[in-house]
Amino acid sequence: MQFESRVKRAVWVNILLGLVPDVLIAAVLAKLYDGGIFGFVLTFLGIQVLCVLLWVKSSAWSWLMFYISNRKHAASLLLDGLRARKFPEPNDYQQSIQGFFGGVASDEAQPMPLRLAAAAELGSLNYPAAQGEFQKALQLSLAYEDALIAYKRSFPVAR
Repeated sequence: MQFESRVKRAVWVNILLGLVPDVLIAAVLAKLYDGGIFGFVLTFLGIQVLCVLLWVKSSAWSWLMFYISNRKHAASLLLDGLRARKFPEPNDYQQSIQGFFGGVASDEAQPMPLRLAAAAELGSLNYPAAQGEFQKALQLSLAYEDALIAYKRSFPVAR
């Protein structure tokens, strides 16, 4: 059972614990350079700015690499998986890749191994976000959408 209040407390505890190294570094540097409270605050804020800049750099590089090479490669691998498991033909309009796998997993007309495979793919899609890797989750969804489009194109056109 999950309680919203417990989750909120856990988030705040994690935030505070994450600040401990920054506070310690700022305190040591303020002490070494006789900065006092002003030096501590300035150092602490500098560390926060540095962390944001490093996140922006890492994020930009991750997305650049994703668009340059990883997206097509990942979509190709995911397409191979769709074909190997013989997932059913996707509808012309899908809400999301999660919607496609959710539909397969809940479709009682599908064989149980295929339904389980769809449920496993849903878990794989949700895992990065559950770990706080929201950009990786989005990249995986984008690559899977590309794979599903290519998979749809592999079926004969109905007239």
